[in-house]
Amino acid sequence: QDIFQLVRGLLSSGGTLLSALGLIAFTLYVGAIIAIDLIGHQDLTGASEDVLEAQALFQGIFPTMLTLIRFMHFDDAQPILDSLTKRLPWIWVFLWLFTAVSAFVLLNLVTAVIVQQALEMAGSDETEKALELQKQRERDLRDLEETFKRLDEDRSRQVSLEEFSQAFKIKEIRAKMTLLGLKEREMVDLFRLLDTDGEGELSLDEFTQGMSQLKGGATNKDMVFLEKSVEKLGHKLEKWAGDP
Repeated sequence: QDIFQLVRGLLSSGGTLLSALGLIAFTLYVGAIIAIDLIGHQDLTGASEDVLEAQALFQGIFPTMLTLIRFMHFDDAQPILDSLTKRLPWIWVFLWLFTAVSAFVLLNLVTAVIVQQALEMAGSDETEKALELQKQRERDLRDLEETFKRLDEDRSRQVSLEEFSQAFKIKEIRAKMTLLGLKEREMVDLFRLLDTDGEGELSLDEFTQGMSQLKGGATNKDMVFLEKSVEKLGHKLEKWAGDP
C-alpha cells in the first residue's frame, strides 16, 4: 500500500515536476546567456592557466548551463569563482546572485509547490476515506433494515421477543449474528438490552442503533451489553423518579 501511494504521488506530481524542470532549464538558459557575455567573451589574454580553464567553462550555452548547475547545487563551484575573481573581481556579484535566485528561491519554491500538492492529495485521500466510510454505514443500515423486516413476520413494524428469537433459524441472519460474536442462547438477553423503553418490542430505531453498535467483534459486543445495561437502568430510574 505504501508503494502504491508513492507511485500514485509520483504520477500525480508528473505535471508539476515537468513544469519545475522547465522553469529550472529556463533559468539556467537565461543565466548561461548572461554568463557567456560577462565571462566567456571577456579578453583574458595573459591570464594564468587556472583562470583560462575557468573561463573555458563558460564557452557555449550547454557547457555554461552545466557549469551553472554546479553553482546551483554548490558542487565544487568555489574554485571556479576564486579563479575568475583574479581577473574579474566583480564577477562574484553575478554568480552569487544567480546562486541565490536558483538555489534558495527557485528550488525552494519548487519544493513548496510539490509539498503543497502532496498535502492536497493527502487531504483528498482523507475525504475519499470519509465518503467510503459513510457509504459503508449506509449499506450497513440498509442491511439492518432488511434484517428487521425479515424478523417482523406480522408486519407490525415492531419485533417481538418471539420473532427476535427466531433469528438463528434464518440462515442468512444466523450467519450475520455469528459474525457479530452472538450465540443463540444470548438472543433473549440481547433483546432485553435493545428494548431500552421496556415495552417488550423492538422498534426499527432500537434495533438498528443497537445492532450497529455490535459491529467490531466480541470485545465490542461486551461493551454494548454493558452500555445497554446502564442505559436500561437509567430509564428505570427515570421512570421510578417520575412516579408519585
